[in-house]
Amino acid sequence: MKVIDHTKIFKRYKGQWVILDHSGRNVLAADHKLDKAIQKFRKKFGDREIPSTMKMPSELLPFVGAGI
Repeated sequence: MKVIDHTKIFKRYKGQWVILDHSGRNVLAADHKLDKAIQKFRKKFGDREIPSTMKMPSELLPFVGAGI
């Protein structure tokens, strides 16, 4: 599994929903509301499949642990 640093994306899109490309490194559309982010994506890319959607946190907090 490859780790992707989203620090730059976080700084620009704090608290927003972002739609990322397949690499997870480029923002294709973003907004504070998910439906608006999807509308922006559809306006740019039509009916293309939405690759990845995530909500950027409002602030960065420390995390200790692992996910399975």
